Amino acid sequence: MRRAVALLIVGASLAVALAPSATARTQGRQRAAGCPPSGRRTVIAADPQAEIYGIRKNEEEVVYWGCVFGHSRSFLVGFTDECISNGGACASTSHLTLAGTLLAREYSRTSFVLGDERLIEVEDLRTGRVLHSVPTGVTFPPKPKTVGDGPATAIVLKSDGAVAWIVDTVQKNDMYQVHAVDKSGSRLLASGSDIDPKSLALAGSTLYWTQGRKPYSATLY
Repeated sequence: MRRAVALLIVGASLAVALAPSATARTQGRQRAAGCPPSGRRTVIAADPQAEIYGIRKNEEEVVYWGCVFGHSRSFLVGFTDECISNGGACASTSHLTLAGTLLAREYSRTSFVLGDERLIEVEDLRTGRVLHSVPTGVTFPPKPKTVGDGPATAIVLKSDGAVAWIVDTVQKNDMYQVHAVDKSGSRLLASGSDIDPKSLALAGSTLYWTQGRKPYSATLY
């Protein structure tokens, strides 16, 4: 599946700005000096190996960068909500999560022309390579020009790239699902209106969440 991720919305071309191909994104990488660079920035997430930081472009817009300590390269990894005036299109990045040198995030885009898309992505900040790019869920029946099934409410990540998340589905009000992508493939772990949407946690390789006020767990391989 081709991965549509917008890096910076410049307004010149709706399709290019909001949904460039994976190849275009790789070729369009931007650099910032050092990790972290000197100058004003806001730390979004950090661990002993890497950092996600934000640089404010204006009063409303923050651009997110990620880098590995000791490296001289930073990758553009997301941005706050951006919309094209009169273009009917908006895109954003959220739930930025670090584990070692890997980053997980949710990318969302809404466009009258291109449709709606919500993806969970995992990126290696050493190289900029995207390891996973999968829909937040699948609607039944499938909806035209729609990828993903509602927004994520929580994301956890292992340092080997295994990722899990809770999604607030759009197919039914107050219906949540727990998903995972790891060495065993893509899995739906739980579904129900009684899942606590913020309860997702990870300890080692064990994934935890709360459903019906009871603790549940699964192994993230």
